[in-house]
Amino acid sequence: YLSMPFNAEDASLLKQSLSDDNVTTLKSDLKDEIEKYKLNLTKKKITINDERVNSLEEARIANFLFINGIEYEYEPVYKYSFKDTIKPYCPDFLLKQDDKEVYLEHFGISESGQNYRFTPEELKDYKKHINDKIKLHREHNTKLIYTFSKYNDGRDLIDDLKIKLEREGFKLNRKSDKEIYTNIVATAEDKYFTKLVQLICTFINRFKVNNYKASKFDEGRISSKDERT
Repeated sequence: YLSMPFNAEDASLLKQSLSDDNVTTLKSDLKDEIEKYKLNLTKKKITINDERVNSLEEARIANFLFINGIEYEYEPVYKYSFKDTIKPYCPDFLLKQDDKEVYLEHFGISESGQNYRFTPEELKDYKKHINDKIKLHREHNTKLIYTFSKYNDGRDLIDDLKIKLEREGFKLNRKSDKEIYTNIVATAEDKYFTKLVQLICTFINRFKVNNYKASKFDEGRISSKDERT
């Protein structure tokens, strides 16, 4: 059940299945291949580390961190929660290097506080959540840096992130093309099993976050009539 079965007698489905294997060569320059691969993954909101993130901008951030040798954890559970909810707070990233630990939030609005996709009410709520997150970190003395989707002076979010990381003492040690591609190949070779493992890990994490007991799993198993599920 790692991939959906198809009817091998159907020529169009067989062709599609073979096309999905993404067989490629390395005839062109390795750097160009890596850039194309990064762009392709980012469009799908998947990182070089094969993590599925919530936005294209988060994918860009994660890839920048990986390529520049900064260890990160995506959406870790923060040890403190907001007072008005039992749902845990999960910042976008936790960055680590040597003895430094810094949280990173990416806010999907412009530096001036605008986003055309939000209604005025949604934008008001979003800004409130931003302020609440900043206050929570201040209350518990944890370091927080943040980026925006768009900046008043037109600079790119990665340029802003780079400045803030260096200000916090992080060193950018770019990986070699070989290191980057080795990671890509390893992930691609094991993509089906990796996705299965990630699915199980995500399930366990959500299960714990919601404080479910073992009986809850049994309930789900009994109620599901589909073998694959």
